[in-house]
Amino acid sequence: MIGIITDMNGKFSITVHDSNSKLVFSYLGYEKQVVALAGKTKLDIKTNGDGPYLGVPFEIPGKIEVEYFDKGGEGVAYHDAQTEHVGGSFRADEGVDISTTTNGYYVGWIEIGEWLRFTVDVIKEGDYDVVFQTAGGSGSIVLTFSNGDKSYTAKYAGTADWNIWRTNVKTNIHLLPGIQFLKVKCNNEQVSIDYLKIIEHEMANLLIPANLSYDAVIGTTATLRWEMSGDVSNVKNYRIYRNGQFLETSQSKSYTAKNLTAGESYDFTVSSVSLVGNESEKSNVTKVVVPNTTSADKLLNRYTVSVYPNPAKDKINIYTEGLNGENITVSLTNILGQTITFGILENNSGIFVQPVVGLPKGQYIIKIISDRVCISKTVLIQ
Repeated sequence: MIGIITDMNGKFSITVHDSNSKLVFSYLGYEKQVVALAGKTKLDIKTNGDGPYLGVPFEIPGKIEVEYFDKGGEGVAYHDAQTEHVGGSFRADEGVDISTTTNGYYVGWIEIGEWLRFTVDVIKEGDYDVVFQTAGGSGSIVLTFSNGDKSYTAKYAGTADWNIWRTNVKTNIHLLPGIQFLKVKCNNEQVSIDYLKIIEHEMANLLIPANLSYDAVIGTTATLRWEMSGDVSNVKNYRIYRNGQFLETSQSKSYTAKNLTAGESYDFTVSSVSLVGNESEKSNVTKVVVPNTTSADKLLNRYTVSVYPNPAKDKINIYTEGLNGENITVSLTNILGQTITFGILENNSGIFVQPVVGLPKGQYIIKIISDRVCISKTVLIQ
């Protein structure tokens, strides 16, 4: 194998000692060409492009939509048992069967032994997890990466209907860096594939929910809220714990705890769960205290918060009633839910000042949290 750098016009020269040799020309993304020298001293080689469908390789880590398999046709970019295209939604001149779902295109009507090839660019060597979505029967696929000829078998579970999609996971595969081919071969039939998402193996980098708090207890109900710092695209859901015991999952960054008992207190924590099923460490503990009375009116009359001036320019005076002498947490968030300031005020005297100089104009939320109550107030900054 000889590596050659061409000139600006694609021309290059090599030394061959046998004039009857056969030369093999190859370049990633193009068909291999075998040419008999037959005494010639000049050859004009034309390679047929069979590279990435979108013109550039899929980056790893990243998402691969399977309908964008490489160009090149049967036996080069894919193998399909039937030459006739089924589905008619996309790339109808090729044998791979493609149709549509609510999320876009998918490859379906798959038979045993069929495969697709993708040109990918692994940014760095390391351990990765593969998340892929299927519908239909159960089985497995084989992922083969050309750099190092590494193959991994990923199993998937069946679904009850062709319109029900399931997320499957293959964890901890090791990839070498660089542009290379990924071949996805199906070991079973009666399955549809929507996408593959290859992400860095993330056991050490799971996002931990932060600033867990709750709104005022209304009756026997309290709404928990928390924040996430970082990219949450790989977060599948959140797990809610009450007094150390798993309670339920939530798809969003809030959860309403119901049927709490008057006069009781509860310690809540939250963790995040990644797409591959790994769970983060738990958040800070927030204690929800349910007052003996279940009357929301009595509760809010007993603990009150006032802000002045409103609208404000330089500072906000905050007055609390019923919370004197307690340690309280004060947070200021914008309408996007982003925390601007967050702090703890010990031995609350009933009045304190929150500077707002330099903040953009708009609507903000002040939240006062004690062991007994959480009260929010809206303020306009001009």
